[in-house]
Amino acid sequence: MLGASVGGHKKIAKRIRKLSFVQIHQDGDFGELTVIFHIDYFDEIAKIMRPKKRRRLSEKQKSLSIDRLRPHCFKKTEQSPARQQSLRDQMSVSTPKWAPRSAEDLRGPKNCSKVDRAIVIFPKSARF
Repeated sequence: MLGASVGGHKKIAKRIRKLSFVQIHQDGDFGELTVIFHIDYFDEIAKIMRPKKRRRLSEKQKSLSIDRLRPHCFKKTEQSPARQQSLRDQMSVSTPKWAPRSAEDLRGPKNCSKVDRAIVIFPKSARF
C-alpha cells in the first residue's frame, strides 16, 4: 500500500477522489486530500499528481559548487571603534513622545483587557 497527499490543489484532489481504487484516508474542505492505494496503481496517481524528483548532488558536484560559490559568501569583518559607537548612537535614539512606552499604553481605556493589535515604530536609522 502507498499513500498520497494533495494540499490545496482542488482540481487534482477532485480527479484523485473519482478513482475507484483509492481509499480516502483524510479529506479537507480546500483541496486537501490524503488517499491510500495499492502500489500497482502508482503510475495512474503519478500521472495525475506529476511528482517531481528531488535533485541530489554527488559529492563531486557539492565540492565544485562550494568552491565556485565561496567568493560570494559572507565574510566576517572587523569594525572600527568609531563605527561601533556610531551604531550604538543610532540605536539609542530617544522614543518620540507620542509612541507607546509600555503594554499599558497599548491597551487604551481601562475597561479594555485584551491587546489584539500592536504597532512598534522604529527610527529610520535603526538597522537590525
